[in-house]
Amino acid sequence: MKALISINWVVGSLLALLAVAWPLIGKVLASGEHAVVETTVQQIVTAQQTHHSIREDYVLFGATDRDMREGFAKLDMNVPAGSSFIYETYRAEDGSVVVQGLASPAAIVRDRMPPLAYSVRIRADGHAEGGAWQE
Repeated sequence: MKALISINWVVGSLLALLAVAWPLIGKVLASGEHAVVETTVQQIVTAQQTHHSIREDYVLFGATDRDMREGFAKLDMNVPAGSSFIYETYRAEDGSVVVQGLASPAAIVRDRMPPLAYSVRIRADGHAEGGAWQE
């Protein structure tokens, strides 16, 4: 009986510790994925600037799998494998080009990820602004 009580205390303590630490664990995992998305978007921005300096145009592509593959191929990049984010580039109303990493619909449903987006704007003069997260 004493062994059962001891095991119960140990399991209960571990579960209480896990309940307290769970939000911190989630933040650490999310910040790691955020860093990957920020890096990928920055790589796309750099590839866009290089492509623009050579060809005097930008590669615009949508967030569908086919469009992403074609856009990344034109920029001589590989599509990130196994990511919960999808990427797109489009021209904004002011003429700048926006490079955006979006939480994929599958990740939003499957992983209950919030609909996050990280974007960087390339101004008409070719300089990139700082990136920003939006929810």
